[in-house]
Amino acid sequence: MISDKTFLSKASEHTLNVYQHVISLVLQRTGPVIQMYEVEGSREKRLVIGYRQRSTQSFFSAMSDLYHYYDLYSTRKYVGAFRHTNEVK
Repeated sequence: MISDKTFLSKASEHTLNVYQHVISLVLQRTGPVIQMYEVEGSREKRLVIGYRQRSTQSFFSAMSDLYHYYDLYSTRKYVGAFRHTNEVK
């Protein structure tokens, strides 16, 4: 996984596994990948969305409309840019 060094140093093993799984699906598909995970010990759900840069149009405004339609809300939003490279290090 290629990412911001601060993120990699602070992220849990579980979070790294989730992101790696989503990134691998993004590389296999066209269009966005949406995965939902339950946060253990709470009613919270975690929605992880991955997509190739410049592969979506109006995606986030559509997601906002969907949230509002179902009377849902987000307590936090994080955006991370991950780049895929064919380089072997």
